[in-house]
Amino acid sequence: MSEYSDTMSMGTSVIDFYMASTLCITSPKNPYDLDDLPITSLDDKRVAIGWDTRTWSRFHHIWLRDHCRCPTCLHPKTMQRLLNTFEIPPDIRPIMVESSLKGLRVVWPAHEHSEHGEHESVYSWEWLKENSYDPTIEPEDKGTKKILWNARISQSPPTISYNDVLKPGEEGEQALCKWLTNIETFGFSFITDVPPNAASTESLVRKISFIRETHYGGFWEFTSNLAKGDTAYTNIALGAHTDNTYFTDPCGLQLFHLLEHSASESSSSTTYTSTTYPNTKFPNLYASSASPTSNDTQITSSTNSPNASSSSSVFTPSSLSSPATQGADATVSSSSYPASSAPNSSLGGQTLLIDGFYVASILRSLYPSVYRLLSEIRIPAHAAGERDSAGIFSTGEGYTVLSHNASGELIQVRWNNDDRSVLSSISPSLVEEFYTALRTFHSLLTTPDSEFLIQLTPGTAVIVDNHRVLHGRTAFVGNRRMCGAYIGKDEWKAKLRGLREKYEVRINGH
Repeated sequence: MSEYSDTMSMGTSVIDFYMASTLCITSPKNPYDLDDLPITSLDDKRVAIGWDTRTWSRFHHIWLRDHCRCPTCLHPKTMQRLLNTFEIPPDIRPIMVESSLKGLRVVWPAHEHSEHGEHESVYSWEWLKENSYDPTIEPEDKGTKKILWNARISQSPPTISYNDVLKPGEEGEQALCKWLTNIETFGFSFITDVPPNAASTESLVRKISFIRETHYGGFWEFTSNLAKGDTAYTNIALGAHTDNTYFTDPCGLQLFHLLEHSASESSSSTTYTSTTYPNTKFPNLYASSASPTSNDTQITSSTNSPNASSSSSVFTPSSLSSPATQGADATVSSSSYPASSAPNSSLGGQTLLIDGFYVASILRSLYPSVYRLLSEIRIPAHAAGERDSAGIFSTGEGYTVLSHNASGELIQVRWNNDDRSVLSSISPSLVEEFYTALRTFHSLLTTPDSEFLIQLTPGTAVIVDNHRVLHGRTAFVGNRRMCGAYIGKDEWKAKLRGLREKYEVRINGH
């Protein structure tokens, strides 16, 4: 299975994609009729199901009995197993199996632990195909495709309206489903028409799930007053990073809403742009160009190639007649906000978004040895700014920058150079190679191709998948007030999964 989706049509914009493809539509539950039911057979160990002349699935008898879906074996409300797995005879064999419109019908023999003699199980065809393990069957509807993106996403970023999400009943739930699908697809989404106040923003966050409380609080507001011991509470630039690298379980989502950014009497007239951003922090790291290893290929700042080895889908609309402009000029407008709080671009404070999966795909294609190192070397992290109240957070030996699941799919980018701790467990033979790898990764993060810079306005919030999208900001002057919150990964994924089950969502038009 490829890590990402097949390439999206070059002429299809992101707007067209997410508006046309994330509708909550009820799908037909039974695609079969009496004339074309799957055929079944069994032997001493397994039941075989023939979906067509070339596709078969095999299920062990004990597996089928353990996974009976009837209300006696599986609680219909809690979906928790009621059957005692350890009372199933290890050599259990069905008395009878047959194909029916409802699914595979299996009759099990009575045994010493049976309370009611023989037992009948019915497994829907859809459920069996979805859970086939011998072999696994890739579904026709593969679910949400991850769309990798670069600075050109500024032409049509994924966006949904606060008013739609806050609608009561089914209509609001379907808008919420679409919003979360945007996040799963692109790793972020804008929300327009948000009333520019903390209470309304918090109500928006809680539509997804309960808020994850940390040493910063639950739902938070902050300015550049160092109320918390973190550089986010200053006005200096923040390089591209993910949050909570010092936690064993970093937050899943982070929402930001700019409530106000206005000039103060002491504000400078300096204009902060994307060209002044990179050298405001870590000057030595930014000044040195990346030196790839001898077996890797040199990359230039104009690179926008997807990972050649994983058939990635990358947003590069062919409708653009000229190279994509920097995101610094992009503005997502609000329907209304107080004139006094409308941000002035000369004050700085632009928001930076980078698709970590897009950068990783280039890294794996052009610098495979660097990709391997960042997938193997653990980097410790810490947060000590609130040591007197919350203590010192630390990940011990740390985690890799790039994390993968058992099948090798990239599932998380974890990177914050500010919060990196002392690297004392690295092999001496890898030290120089490791720093070269960091420089290479950093050089890809800071190319104009990767950086989507945008001047947020009151009334437009942004939410990011903290396991995929890195964020940052340019330095600023004046009074800048933000609010937002964290939500756990398990929580937002659970909400999306529940909505899809409820409305049997069709993804990508299938």
